[in-house]
Amino acid sequence: MCVIQELRREVAEMRRLEQQTHVEVQLLKEELSHAGGQSAASTRAIEDRIKLLKEVEKLKANLAETEESRSKVLERAKRHQRVHTMNQSKLERELHLLDDMLETVRKTLSDIPDFVQTCPQLQKLVEFLG
Repeated sequence: MCVIQELRREVAEMRRLEQQTHVEVQLLKEELSHAGGQSAASTRAIEDRIKLLKEVEKLKANLAETEESRSKVLERAKRHQRVHTMNQSKLERELHLLDDMLETVRKTLSDIPDFVQTCPQLQKLVEFLG
């Protein structure tokens, strides 16, 4: 469960970073449209914007990869949970069956006390069963 929570935190952080970068890119686009004639500053601004766009794309790719990994982990966890539930159910049925068998043996042995008294193996079995 800890892995799932950590993945959720990572996804949330990546979404926040993507949103922040998106806002920065929008601001830079607005600056570029207002700066128009300033060549050196304009060139530097364009370079910065290109770097930011690359970073945004990288963040988007990381986010997609993280979401894919998260979905795989969740699917695997669901499979494990289903298997665990089935195994638990099977175990409970088998325990119930064993309890029924033991009770049947106890009842049968208590119904034939004379025979049990004459057989040392049956006496040991009665003692073992309690």
